[in-house]
Amino acid sequence: DSDSSGGGDEKKEGDAGSPKVTSPKQAPEFEAPPVVIGELPPLEEGIKRFEFTVEEQGPLGVRFSGGSPPMILSVNADSFASKKRIPPNYEVHAINGLALVPANQSQVMHFLKSRTVVLDVRPLGWKPAEKVKELQKK
Repeated sequence: DSDSSGGGDEKKEGDAGSPKVTSPKQAPEFEAPPVVIGELPPLEEGIKRFEFTVEEQGPLGVRFSGGSPPMILSVNADSFASKKRIPPNYEVHAINGLALVPANQSQVMHFLKSRTVVLDVRPLGWKPAEKVKELQKK
């Protein structure tokens, strides 16, 4: 508890005498492990994988849409993303092997800021092969 009245020696009700430690910014619940490409799930048909290494610090050069999964709205010229030929108008399928679902959002946002980061993208309307086969049976 911080008190701006200047009398810092007064005890407040419920104060056990030990300082209460609060930080304005919560530490992440996890530390992102380094990405090992060979440990990522294999690519499904139609998905493209792009790796950004520790040498490629700074913005990727991709503008994402809101929503889930996010879509790549544009790729900045002369960016890491343009050099890798990341296609605009593709959806982000996974980041570091983690699917882009709301439950993974905080981890995925952390991954985007770190390197190495692996971006898997898919064309709009893409469906897993099993789902396509299932739909064809109906």
